[in-house]
Amino acid sequence: MTDAATAPARAVIFDLDGTLVDSAKGIAAALNCLRADRGRGPVALADVKRWVSRGAEELMVHALDATPESVSGDLAAFRSVYATIPADPADLYPGALETVRSLHARGLRIGVCTNKPQALATDIVEGLGFGPFVTAVVGGSPGLEPKPHPQSLHLTLDRLGAARGRSLYVGDSEVDAETAAAAGVPFVLVGHGYVIGSREEIACMALIETLGDLLPLALCAG
Repeated sequence: MTDAATAPARAVIFDLDGTLVDSAKGIAAALNCLRADRGRGPVALADVKRWVSRGAEELMVHALDATPESVSGDLAAFRSVYATIPADPADLYPGALETVRSLHARGLRIGVCTNKPQALATDIVEGLGFGPFVTAVVGGSPGLEPKPHPQSLHLTLDRLGAARGRSLYVGDSEVDAETAAAAGVPFVLVGHGYVIGSREEIACMALIETLGDLLPLALCAG
């Protein structure tokens, strides 16, 4: 039997875009800046929300007509513009900061696992007030496989000192569900965000309509 004092910590790990933050507005603004420079009209916010969960390269293909030869340059240009757009507290989903604060206050370790580049992810977490409550932020970086590969979620668990069976991964899309399944971590689906297909078809241990509904589930985990 594992002694309570040495048992792995309980943890809740969040996806970022579409889960804690409705970042589509800022993404669309950066894309439209690039499109304007190229003599093109703006892209619709609804389209950005449909594309964003497919990954950064797919976003470039849809929004900027990127080709295999141009996609790395398009991504670099997009990220350069996007980095200048400050995080907006108005983009937080209802209850996001309060829920993270409450989970932290109850002794759970909090992580963020996202495909957003590491520097941007860290800036958003800090800029929106999550910093005092989040122990680990794992974003996209060279050598790290993007979700739905489980590598980034495993790394987040390691940095939190948490076990899979005592943790939850909270996300908004099929990609997040596939990541959690590959990592062997129970998955909670939020009822907002950037789902690609039918939300009802996404495998999860629970579907919550608001982030505030997460608290009782997390306190029972592990």
